[in-house]
Amino acid sequence: MWSTLEEKRKENATNMTNTYRTDVKQNGFKIWDWNTYSKYWKYKDCRYVNDVIQQLELLEEQERKPVILLHERTSTLRHLKDLLIYLSSHGYALKGNDEEVKPVQF
Repeated sequence: MWSTLEEKRKENATNMTNTYRTDVKQNGFKIWDWNTYSKYWKYKDCRYVNDVIQQLELLEEQERKPVILLHERTSTLRHLKDLLIYLSSHGYALKGNDEEVKPVQF
């Protein structure tokens, strides 16, 4: 099953089996992890911004860099400006994602 407890933790954290991870990699996809989740399914209004900010503040206390997961939804876009203003006013830099960027994986 799992050769180490670390493997079990990784699988539980992402719900991906080692076989699935291998298949993803062999087919040219990159897996990105995140530690800040917008809860797009729960909040269809500006509350997702406040929730993300609370998560950012907690990560900051823990001296951890955030990786924010957002989905391409009208409700996300409607309030994205507020989140971007917060991020830029608190010293965060937004970076694009291209082939040169190494995926963040926990």
